[in-house]
Amino acid sequence: MKRRRAARRSRELPIPVKLVFGLAVALVVLTSAELIARQMNVARAYQPDRIGGWHMLPAQDRATIRSHEGHTFRLSTNEDGLRTTLQRSRTPGKARVA
Repeated sequence: MKRRRAARRSRELPIPVKLVFGLAVALVVLTSAELIARQMNVARAYQPDRIGGWHMLPAQDRATIRSHEGHTFRLSTNEDGLRTTLQRSRTPGKARVA
């Protein structure tokens, strides 16, 4: 019985070897998923020109903004770049909900 346990322990791979094998498998899986997605013409999920386009632009006076749906709307901001009449600094003693 002791001999079987000793033989089993000697066949186990060291941790660095297991880590390298795991990284190799992950690389193969992710690369093949990327290649399959490119063959199927799947669009990228992150498109910086369409997603996350909110920026603080100070002193906009009825600027024309085009939405994702294709229509345009007007946007005005104060000198802090906020779409509100409130200033960025708070008035002491007053609670503010925005």
